[in-house]
This record gives sequence, C-alpha cells and structure tokens, in this order.
Amino acid sequence: MASLSYEAKSAARHKSMIAYLLANSLPDTAAALRGEANIGEDIFDTTTAKKYEGTLEKKWTSIARLQKKILELESRYAEVQAELDDITPTSRLKRNRDPLERTLKGHTKTIRGIDYGGTGDNVLLASCSSDMSIKLWKPADDYKNIRTLQGHGHIVSAVRFMSSGNLLISASRDTDIRVWDVSTGYCVKTIDGHTGWVRDICLSYDGKFLLSSGHDMTARLWDISVSNPEIKRTMIGHENLMDCCAIAPPTSHQFLAPLAGSGKRSSTSGADFIATGSRDKSIKALAFHPGGKYLLSVSDDKTLRCWDLSQQGKCVKIIEAHDGFVTCLRWAPGIAKNGPGVNSPAAESQENNIEIRCVVATGGWDQRLNIFAG
Repeated sequence: MASLSYEAKSAARHKSMIAYLLANSLPDTAAALRGEANIGEDIFDTTTAKKYEGTLEKKWTSIARLQKKILELESRYAEVQAELDDITPTSRLKRNRDPLERTLKGHTKTIRGIDYGGTGDNVLLASCSSDMSIKLWKPADDYKNIRTLQGHGHIVSAVRFMSSGNLLISASRDTDIRVWDVSTGYCVKTIDGHTGWVRDICLSYDGKFLLSSGHDMTARLWDISVSNPEIKRTMIGHENLMDCCAIAPPTSHQFLAPLAGSGKRSSTSGADFIATGSRDKSIKALAFHPGGKYLLSVSDDKTLRCWDLSQQGKCVKIIEAHDGFVTCLRWAPGIAKNGPGVNSPAAESQENNIEIRCVVATGGWDQRLNIFAG
C-alpha cells in the first residue's frame, strides 16, 4: 500500500482532533479548528465524525505503550551488559582495577629503599629507612619481618641484594656503602669513596659492578669482583644532587643503543648503559624492566611512571602510588621455570629459564610499602 502524503496525514490528524472535540462537547472549538483547517460540512459530515471518533485516544495510548516498551528494553539492556561485564574476559580487562596487593608496616620513619633477593626458594624483600635500620621481609611467610639490621650512623637510603643472594649492600647518609650477611645480620665490609650522602646503588646483572650516586653530584662505577672494590669510572653531568641510578640489563641494549646513536648491538660488559636521576627533576628512583623494554621511575609527584624504550622513551602509564613523596621502587625477582624463585640480577646464561613476574614494590614518605601486581 502506498504511504499517505503529508497533506493526507495532516487532514486525518485534523479530523481526529475535530471528532475528539465534538465527542467531548466542545463544538465551538471544533468549529474554529474546522475553519482554520478549511474542513467544511461536505468534507466532515456525521459519518466522517463517527469514523474518526476515538482515533486520537488510540494514538495517545499507542505512544504511551511504546514509551513503556522503550524503558523496559533499556533496563534489560543494562542488565545484560552487566552480566557480560562479569563473564567476558575482555570486559574484565577494561575495568579499572586497583593494582595494590599489600601494605607492610614496621619502620618508624620514611622508607628510603627496597629490593627483592635471597637464595633458592628463600626469596626476601629488604627495606631501609630514615630510622637508620634495614628490615628483611619474607614474602612466602605472608611478608613477615624476619630480621632488622642496624649499624649505619644516619639515614639508610638504598639496599641491593648481591647475585649470591646471601649478601646485601646498603648506602647511607653517613657516606658509607656497607655489605651485610643477611643470614647473620652482621656487616662484613665497608666501602668508602663518596664525599657526601650516598643516595642510591645498583648492581650490574653479572654481579661484577656496583654503581653508586650521591650528593657529591657524582655517579661512581665500582669493580666489586676484587677483594678491595675499585672505582673504575666517576661520572658527572647533573646540575643538582643525584638521587638515584640504575644499570640497564643486557635485554635493554637493543633499545638503548639506537638512542645513543650506536645502532643495535649486544652487551660488551656488565655496565654498558646506566641511568641516573637528579633533584633537578625530583626523580627519586629508577628501575629497568627485566625484559629490557621499559624503564620505571618514581618521583615527588607521588606517581609511578612507565617509559617505553622502544618508543623513544615515551611515558605509557602513570599510577598514583602513594599519599606522599615516593622514594623507592623495585621489581620482584623472576621465577625459574624449572625450579624455585631466583634473584632478578640473574646471570645471562639463566635468562631464558626465568619467568618475569609483573610485581613491583614501592616505598614512600607515608611510611608504607606498596606491592603492585599487574
């Protein structure tokens, strides 16, 4: 059936309205509408009035039913979407989840540094603080505090496990770098060289070199493979105090070498590339992803940031990490695919046998250790 023209539809509406007015005893109003619409007696007689009587009410009722149906469909759609969000993996991934897994308390002042390490299946988390102490936590035992190391004469600003797992290196405002036996809690060696507060330390992945940075505005590379550690290189360049440093893992070289203009090449030593952070940008800690593609940083702006080295160092994620300044961060150690957990600075020969875990620990002025799991 051909659709009615606009004029025909308009005339039908007018007739429905006139029939409604007559049925409700409003002849004067009906006559006025007939006059304005040019609908005479020859067009709208008694038979026509009977034909259109009740038409307008039916249209109103139909509209009300349609509106009710639309509301019901919208409500059902919302219910179905909620069900899909609960059962669809893709929808789950789109949710904004809080990645915070756990908070540890024990230090009485600001936490300055943290590191994962240990031997075999005895993985440990070490933390150091302005309270001049170092605490050892055991993740396998619900992160129980198993030992507290004391001996520094001022703020302890950084801790790092050596590749052996049973030795821990610390840096302090007393200008000393100390080596501790975690099984006994005793200091077994002191390394001198900096003339100011030693703010951060980092070990190379082969365990041969130690990098340190401090308030004397220098970064120093030490050879610790010998009985008496030797300074191999002293680096300067920042215009303010150096707060942090990191040695890039061999897996980062494919991304860092092009940035340095040397093309893609393999590692020639355990410390080909290093990163330092200074107070000129309020960067307080740096950590390379074990896979080499990312660099993490924390800052006085209370955030944890992830930088993609394959994209010219572009920032690809920002997490509000603490309520105060963030002072330190560290990746959790990888897990041996055919054995127990291993320390993150693993030998390159073991690299293919390690499963990287997306677990990061941070510490801050709010006296909290936060564990983030991706």
